[in-house]
Amino acid sequence: MLYVGLDQHKKYSYFTVKGEEDEVVFQGKIPSTPSGIDDFLENFKDQEISVALEAGSSWYWLYDLLEEKVKKVSLVNPKACKAIASAKLKKDKMDSLTLANLLKADLLPTCYIPSREERYFREIVRFRALLVRERTRVKNRMHSILGKLGITHEFSDLFGKKGRKFLEVLELSFPYRDELKSLLKVLDYLNEEIDYVTGIIDSLCR
Repeated sequence: MLYVGLDQHKKYSYFTVKGEEDEVVFQGKIPSTPSGIDDFLENFKDQEISVALEAGSSWYWLYDLLEEKVKKVSLVNPKACKAIASAKLKKDKMDSLTLANLLKADLLPTCYIPSREERYFREIVRFRALLVRERTRVKNRMHSILGKLGITHEFSDLFGKKGRKFLEVLELSFPYRDELKSLLKVLDYLNEEIDYVTGIIDSLCR
């Protein structure tokens, strides 16, 4: 069995491969691309491999690729792993060697790994939340414009039918007129996208 610690980064990932006798078989940088990972694994195609991968912001594709090509992939909790590395191995930072050492010593604090379907669902829900936040920012900006100009209104919902009509016919000076017009277009676009994504989520929940 080979024990691989993988410290993933955007362009390159750092690998440490340790053998059963605790020897370092390989240590170095590999391009963080599917072809780069494939080329690396090809060097050990006749051996069983266990990989420790730190959970970062872009682990999905790498985990899926490794899951198909190695015996076992462990997704590591980076915060807990740093604590264990410091206590057990006196390391000051997380790196591929620490991951390989912890993997071989069976000390890895692993994470729950959702299925691909669950990950995709989480992703679309997060995206909808992002769109809603952006829509709120746009609405707040329009409220800010009216506040700067001392314009008041009696609409409970400034962005309902009556409030929208009020905004469309409002006569403002430059640059507020152009900014409001542009913001209304952005608001319409965001509303359409939120409705579209909501439809996807609804279909997945059926």
